[in-house]
Amino acid sequence: MRGGSLAWILAILSLTVPVPAQSYPATPPQAAPPAARTAEPACPWLTAGSAAHVLGGPVRVAVNVAVNVAHPAPGECTFVSNTTPRQELKILVGSAGLPGCPAASASVSGIGTQASRCHLPHPPGASSGEPSLVLSGRVRTLHFAVALSPAETPVQASARREDALESIAEQVAGNLF
Repeated sequence: MRGGSLAWILAILSLTVPVPAQSYPATPPQAAPPAARTAEPACPWLTAGSAAHVLGGPVRVAVNVAVNVAHPAPGECTFVSNTTPRQELKILVGSAGLPGCPAASASVSGIGTQASRCHLPHPPGASSGEPSLVLSGRVRTLHFAVALSPAETPVQASARREDALESIAEQVAGNLF
């Protein structure tokens, strides 16, 4: 009975003792949802951030890839710098042999199969006639070429630029596995 009388006393006290309402911070007004942005296309073999790092600033990307979820699909990605001088990084992937470095080009180990590096006056798939530093090779049945334009003249060609091209080609080859 003691428990019942305690409940009774608490009920009476709750009616007679005013309890201040808790104040919560005012809810900020909800901002309008951001305008729908058109997402830039994503290259399946390289991120825009990696391309921007090599090209030295923000980039625009154009992607032309056949959609095939089961297997890597052939296609191309072009990254163009928003800086001056304009630079371009082009990635080509195909199931047939792509135009790439000639047979006498410097071979590169550790990047796919039969990888080689060269300077080409007209790189594979390029829209401009600017010479490019190119690295081409194969991963399983897929051929790839990575072209960096404009190519510096052989006197200007630096190990840093060639290393950057190799780093990009490693990422592309890794994403083709």
